[in-house]
Amino acid sequence: IGHITKMLAVKTGEHGNITAADISDNMIHYAQKNSRQKNITYTKADINNLKFSDNSFDWIWCMDTAWAGSAKYGCPSENPDPMLSELIRVLRPEGKLYLSFWSSQKLLPGYPMLEAKLFSSEAANAPYSIYCKAETHFLNYRGRLLSAGFRNTDIHTFSENIQAPLSENDKKAMTLFFDMFWSEAHKELEEEYLKMFNRICNPASEDFILNHPHYYGFYTYTLYT
Repeated sequence: IGHITKMLAVKTGEHGNITAADISDNMIHYAQKNSRQKNITYTKADINNLKFSDNSFDWIWCMDTAWAGSAKYGCPSENPDPMLSELIRVLRPEGKLYLSFWSSQKLLPGYPMLEAKLFSSEAANAPYSIYCKAETHFLNYRGRLLSAGFRNTDIHTFSENIQAPLSENDKKAMTLFFDMFWSEAHKELEEEYLKMFNRICNPASEDFILNHPHYYGFYTYTLYT
């Protein structure tokens, strides 16, 4: 939606050029409206079959895109290899790839059993299921990257705090996270847990957890370089 693109364009500066690619026309349109820097070019592209020439880019930033999994979860491929092969093809020989994935979270402090129940569902673990091959999990991508021809791969996981007082925009964003993770997961809860879920995760509830004056949570991103 353009937020990361905007930050990358600022960091690159006026003497560099950013090519921002997405497969969704709607997302490109949204990003164009919200990131109007002159050094950004937006284009529609499929990560499995990029339309760029070989050795086109000095660096590539790929965030929450190269998930290997079912198409029903919006994944571009069940096999990460075509994606990684395309990324190294369009990268210059001494270029760098930055490949990032949302990797973990703790969002319901004080309710560890409820959170464990919610995150034990298949929907909350999308795009993975018990039938997925272990080697296609993103934490196993280092071997895939090396097989694709990348060198000097490094992996780090970074955490970010979510701490009260939260703005209304923060609460809206967090509520979207709850919906993204648990819109289907809560259907599998026993009645006792469902009542607890509705009490603390509903913005209209007096016990809405994000209204707690001392709320704290965190999430992590894992970055391959």
